[in-house]
Amino acid sequence: MAKQVGWHGMRQDDNGGLLVPLRDENGVMWNFQRISSDGEKRFLKGGRKAGLYHTIGDIEEKGPVVIGEGYSTSATIHEATGLPVVVAFDAGNLRAVAEKIREKHPEARIFIAADDDHAKDRNAGLRKGEEAAKAVGGISVNPGLTPAEREAGMTDFNDKARSAGKAVVKDIFDAVIGRPRPLSPERKTGERKTAGRAQSLAM
Repeated sequence: MAKQVGWHGMRQDDNGGLLVPLRDENGVMWNFQRISSDGEKRFLKGGRKAGLYHTIGDIEEKGPVVIGEGYSTSATIHEATGLPVVVAFDAGNLRAVAEKIREKHPEARIFIAADDDHAKDRNAGLRKGEEAAKAVGGISVNPGLTPAEREAGMTDFNDKARSAGKAVVKDIFDAVIGRPRPLSPERKTGERKTAGRAQSLAM
């Protein structure tokens, strides 16, 4: 792959496209994302996406788990850290997926790997990452892009790894994994428990 990551649970179609499955919390596949040789991404027309995800690695009940946007970002983090990583496929699906993971693994420590969409209005990647982390009592972590990396159009952990090396990505997550569990998730009504607000870390 051009993104310099391996295949983790993907398949390849007859035209060379890579197929990433989208599954629910019970492991049932409802859709897939096709990544063409030129990087174009498409889902099945009319297929489900909300709350569906693809898991790389095995999630331990009380261990850390990272939720990222795209496949390449998530695979990069898994390869750099060895941590289980869940692919949410886009920023708008981060919160729904985080809530599914929290329901299935109530004691897990959840980290949201947010894209830094610095060139877009309101930076949807960081904003949605923080919202997802806050909803489940998790921690939002961004790739800590340098000014030069931003100027070059980089936005995510895959870009960071290709620019500075996977060891830098590992260092970012090593720095946050040992921190105390953050605060309780928001209540379903939108009110948070008294423990306070989730952390957001800009490395």
